[in-house]
Amino acid sequence: MTLTPLSEAALEAEYNLIVETLKKTKFNKRKAAELLQIDRKTLYNRIEEYAQLIAQREGAENAISGNL
Repeated sequence: MTLTPLSEAALEAEYNLIVETLKKTKFNKRKAAELLQIDRKTLYNRIEEYAQLIAQREGAENAISGNL
């Protein structure tokens, strides 16, 4: 059984909540930030952080696949 670190699990839960909220608001970031009760700039920063993490993960997976 593989366990996920708490910080990673929390980040994933936050990401999922933001994505679902964006879908509900038809990707209106102002409305999504209001519903999430965070500043719009914070929402933009979080989206950018997730994009960077996803790019890093994909880069690592491609590096591993290339070595096989």
